Amino acid sequence: MENEKYLFLCLDIEATGHDPETYYLGKLIQPYHEIVDLGAVLFTQECEVLRTFSQKVLPEHPERCMPNIINEYPRRAQNGEWENAVARDIAIWRLMYWCTAHENPKTIVGQNISFDWSFLAIAFAECKITADTLRERYNIHYAKTDTRSMAMQELWEPGTPFDPDDYSLRNGRLTQKLGIEDEPIPHEALNGAMKCYEVFKKLREMRGQR
Repeated sequence: MENEKYLFLCLDIEATGHDPETYYLGKLIQPYHEIVDLGAVLFTQECEVLRTFSQKVLPEHPERCMPNIINEYPRRAQNGEWENAVARDIAIWRLMYWCTAHENPKTIVGQNISFDWSFLAIAFAECKITADTLRERYNIHYAKTDTRSMAMQELWEPGTPFDPDDYSLRNGRLTQKLGIEDEPIPHEALNGAMKCYEVFKKLREMRGQR
């Protein structure tokens, strides 16, 4: 693996809320909020997109969905957009199979990847997919790159106050700074993964111009 050229795997999820696990009446419920949409973009170190992945996921507890969620899951599900959705475990295994189309090793990228991974880590664990399995069977490195952190390092000007919201895609500040279009609303996982790719590409271009 060490001699092969790494690819980048942008991952994004949409969920029914912000808490992948929570306590209720003194007991841990896991999961609580759930993945409802899973998207991925695979691209080269030269930022050439190789393929994309999109899968709607059927939650087991849609009644736990937060109101006014930015992906508008309840309204869209009522309108039939989740008619062909699959169970979460099936979605995860489809993603794994999709990853095998390219044998090169892959490293994960995400915009605020800690949020997405908090849900994905539970999903992988319940599918009995460990970090070793990801690396040995699917050539996915355990390290994860956060484009939000990349943007902060590139764009935060010395002597100015730091505001983490300046590097958010959700409020449009980061897209404005980078001169790229905002992510369409309602949010969809593939759009989010693609926007993450665009941020990564733009930041690399800015670095190359120095």
